[in-house]
Amino acid sequence: MMNKLSPIDILSDARKRGEDWMDIAQAFDALQIEASSVPDGTTPARWAEKLSGYSVNHLHRMSAGRQFYLELTAVDPVLAASLDVRRFSHFEVLAKIWRLDRDQVLQLLERQPKLSYAGLSQIFEATQRQLPMSNAAGKRVQTQFRNACIEAIVKQPDSLLCMGPGAYTLMSPRVHCVPYCKPDLLIKRVAVSGETAWAGIDFLVVDNPRDDTLQRRLVALATESTFLAAHWLCLPDNDKLVEHIRDATGQLGLANLGIATLAGDALVAMHMPSGPPGHDRRGIWQPPRLWRDIMEIRADDET
Repeated sequence: MMNKLSPIDILSDARKRGEDWMDIAQAFDALQIEASSVPDGTTPARWAEKLSGYSVNHLHRMSAGRQFYLELTAVDPVLAASLDVRRFSHFEVLAKIWRLDRDQVLQLLERQPKLSYAGLSQIFEATQRQLPMSNAAGKRVQTQFRNACIEAIVKQPDSLLCMGPGAYTLMSPRVHCVPYCKPDLLIKRVAVSGETAWAGIDFLVVDNPRDDTLQRRLVALATESTFLAAHWLCLPDNDKLVEHIRDATGQLGLANLGIATLAGDALVAMHMPSGPPGHDRRGIWQPPRLWRDIMEIRADDET
C-alpha cells in the first residue's frame, strides 16, 4: 500500500503513472483528514483532483470502494483476502450492494468468489428494487426528526447560540454557494461591530455508532466544518452514540463541531464547540444565494 510515501506523493500524477486505485483512495482519505498540506483557497478534494488527474467524483468512488474493503476485512478477513483488489469496478458495485444489504454480499462472496461486473450490476439493481419501501420509511423518519429538532430550537435556541454576543438568525438555505459545505440549516450572527459569523446545523437519525451513514457523515463534516465558526450535529438521545462522536471529533481535530441530542421535546447540547476550525476556510465561505428565515433573536434580547 502507501508505505512511507505521503498522500501528496501518491496523488501527484497518479492517473498518468497508473497508480493503484486502492493506494489513491487511501491517500485521498488521508488528505481529507489531515488537510494541513492543502493550499489556502481550495479544499482537500479539489486539491486531490488537481494533483491526481482524477475527478472529485472518481476519487470519492474509489474512497467508497476502499471503505467497503476495510469494513469487509473487519467482518471477514478471509473473504476480503480472496478478492482481487485490482478490479476497482467490481469493488465499486460490491460497495453499493454492501450499503444496502451486507448479509447478501457475505453470502454472495462465500458462494461465488469469482464474480463478473455484469452479474454484480444485475444483483445491485435487483437489491435496489427490493428496498423502496424501507428507503422511503427511512426518509420519513429523518424528516420527522428534523422537524422535531427545529421545533425544539425555535422554543429554546440558547444552547446552539455559541458564537458570542450579537443578533442571531436561524435560516433554511435554498441554494448554497459553497459546494463543499451544505448544512441543512444555518445560523448567522452579526455582532454589534458588524462582524458576521456562521454556524451550520445538520440532523442525523442513527442508533449504531458503527453505522456506515454516520461514518460517511463524519468524514464529510471534517471538510464542511472548516468553512464555519461552528457546526452542530443533532442526533437522537443515545449516550453511546454521543461518546463515539465525541471521540471522533478529537481524533479528527474538529474543535468547532458540537453535538446536540433531542430528549423529549428539548434539544440538549451534549458537546460544545471548543475552538476555531483546525484548517480554517472561513475566509472563502459565501452565504447562500437563496434562503428562508426561520426565526430571529435581536441583539437587545441577549441576557
